Amino acid sequence: MPDVCPACGRPLVASVDSSLSRCAACKAQFVPTDATEISLSSVTRAGKPRKLLELSLSPEFKALYRLGRLIGSGAVGTVFQAIHLPMGRTVAVKFLVQRHESDLARFLREAKLLGSIRHPNVVQIFDIG
Repeated sequence: MPDVCPACGRPLVASVDSSLSRCAACKAQFVPTDATEISLSSVTRAGKPRKLLELSLSPEFKALYRLGRLIGSGAVGTVFQAIHLPMGRTVAVKFLVQRHESDLARFLREAKLLGSIRHPNVVQIFDIG
């Protein structure tokens, strides 16, 4: 893990509520480069803890992608900035938060549909799985 924030250059600190490192200055959150598991949680409006994401990064995934900054997290998934290692390309990686059986099928349909569209204002899909 770099000890300075890649976004602003200030020192990183361990985050209390997740397995990510957090920049105290700009509030950006980053996945440590040696991480094999990611765990994110938050607190609901009622004050109850809620797990957002818990996953293990497989050796196959880590051979293809290096996760970086947390971009966002919502009801459907969590998105990280990443580097696609074979191409050296900056990409976004979305992890599905599966709440219902139909979520995975919907997620895959959406990815396949977006993958068939070529337009400068539509995100390009490089990989699913």
